[in-house]
Amino acid sequence: MVKTIHCPACNRGYVASMSDCPNCGAKNPSSERSVSVILFIGIAILPILFAWVTLQKGYSLQAKIIAFGYLAVSMIVGSILFVGSGGALIQAKPEVQAQSLQDIHDQVARDAANQYNIALSQGDKVQICVQAGLVAAAYLQAERPMQYREWKLLEEERCKGIY
Repeated sequence: MVKTIHCPACNRGYVASMSDCPNCGAKNPSSERSVSVILFIGIAILPILFAWVTLQKGYSLQAKIIAFGYLAVSMIVGSILFVGSGGALIQAKPEVQAQSLQDIHDQVARDAANQYNIALSQGDKVQICVQAGLVAAAYLQAERPMQYREWKLLEEERCKGIY
């Protein structure tokens, strides 16, 4: 059986599952949703999601105001923390960046040397020559002149008679 209720504004009956009175358009007071567990998690962790969910039909104006107020406060606090930290949340200090970049260059050179060893074990003279050149180039990029010269000499030795 369908449950009916009486509209407090016009006193006419309508189906309880409707969000508005079909006669006068008044809100059904029992149709407003309560805050679910998922929405509560959104309130605490994801203010953007929380605000977006409250835009769905059925949430009260009060819930929407709270959601968007919380979103605004979260954005302001996040901005203050970001600016106060000098942007450290996404930007490392220059000396840390430089050290990290050097580490990357060195790792690329070590990886190239490992690939050379693989080519050496397979015995293909052209591949050995090419890989030796790649290792030399990697050490040049890493600004390691001693290793660059060493691998450049090895490249010349391995490439004799190939080109």
